[in-house]
Amino acid sequence: MEEKIKNQPLLILFSSGGDRRVLADYLRKEEFLVKAPPPSEIDQKILSTLSKWSLILLDETMAQKIGDKILDAKQKQEIFLPVIVFTSQATRVNYWFEAGYDNVLLLP
Repeated sequence: MEEKIKNQPLLILFSSGGDRRVLADYLRKEEFLVKAPPPSEIDQKILSTLSKWSLILLDETMAQKIGDKILDAKQKQEIFLPVIVFTSQATRVNYWFEAGYDNVLLLP
């Protein structure tokens, strides 16, 4: 089953270049297909192709900026599109679940 998980296309939308690179490099090493554009390159073209991704990862900053567009597109999908937000604030976990995210991961 592990082989089926690998080679899946993942979209990383992180505001921090360092965090984005570390996560993207790790996932590529694990043989995932990763797109991790900087915020300046996140445009309507990327947002209109959300159906091609198996998983979308956002940090809290990007979730605040474009999360509503991501979640709107998620609702229109015919297949399940998991969207996960990363936060450093444990007190905001319920907020993100209530907003419609599938999971929340706490950053150290």
